[in-house]
Amino acid sequence: MNATKRLTTIALTALATALAAGAAHARHANLDGTLTIVNERGSPVEVQVDGDRVGRVAPGQKKQFRNIPNGVRLVEIDGRGPDPVREVSVPVRGNAFVRVEALLGGLAVTNKATIPMRVKLNGRTLGTAAPGQTLRADGLKPGPHRLIAQPASSRFGRAEALDQIIDVRAGADAHAAIAPYLASVRVTNPTRSPLALRVDGRREDRLRPGETELITGLEPGTHTVELVDRGRVIDRTTLRLAPGQHAAWSPVDRRRGDIRVSNTGRLPLTIEVDGRVVDRHLDPGEVEIVRDLTPGTHIVTVIGPRGRATRHRVTLQGAEVENLVVGAGPHPARRPDFVARR
Repeated sequence: MNATKRLTTIALTALATALAAGAAHARHANLDGTLTIVNERGSPVEVQVDGDRVGRVAPGQKKQFRNIPNGVRLVEIDGRGPDPVREVSVPVRGNAFVRVEALLGGLAVTNKATIPMRVKLNGRTLGTAAPGQTLRADGLKPGPHRLIAQPASSRFGRAEALDQIIDVRAGADAHAAIAPYLASVRVTNPTRSPLALRVDGRREDRLRPGETELITGLEPGTHTVELVDRGRVIDRTTLRLAPGQHAAWSPVDRRRGDIRVSNTGRLPLTIEVDGRVVDRHLDPGEVEIVRDLTPGTHIVTVIGPRGRATRHRVTLQGAEVENLVVGAGPHPARRPDFVARR
């Protein structure tokens, strides 16, 4: 009987101990919280709570850890980069939130030029980008970074580089564009004669009177543009072209001159120049100025009231005014003594 009582007592004591432990565990479980880690970095991080490892969070992922005792906990992020231990308050049956911010950033460089460009970042070669291609650089420290782009072709070996500063932020991609590189110039022939077009001494085309030509594919820098008539330079200009610039040059026709016809006679006259009537009734004492005539020889025809015509050959060397006196007698004289430069 005594043995039976002793066994019963032992069993009851064990049961009571088990129930107490279960109750304590239940109370502890009800008070636990959770810890959510958001990893914004490009590499995985290890998470420790009060010195005990609880798990890993993949790059760019979010993960929740359960059964974290409530109260102030020491959360350590063991990943790449300096990560201090953080004091995190875990609420009773609540959730604590920790954001692991990115330490580095990235850069995307797009070539918008029409030629391949060699790209350097902070003095190191990033690569060669074809037209429209994008090059990437990851793992960059936040702050300013120097980007230099030059043509990859040896044809433009002496051309200036595109130099820009790009600001990189942690956890984000900065974007940079290589602007259109080659320049162009539009040239118009203002004269009434066909002219040859030369760029840097190289003949490009022959322009008809009033025609416009677009010269493309010019590297940035200084270029000389000329209009030439049978080996003689009519006009020239020097253009400083920036990368991607579209310039235009429409020169004034400095070759054109004028013929000043003075009627010193007593009768009205009709004046023709190169077969074109310019004045049907030039009265005595009046002056007719025929403007914008090309260099060379022009035929001035003077027709009297009875139809008598007298022809005069007038030669213009360029931008000058040539005097022609008519109506003074049977043989009108030409007086080239008045020459005015424009």
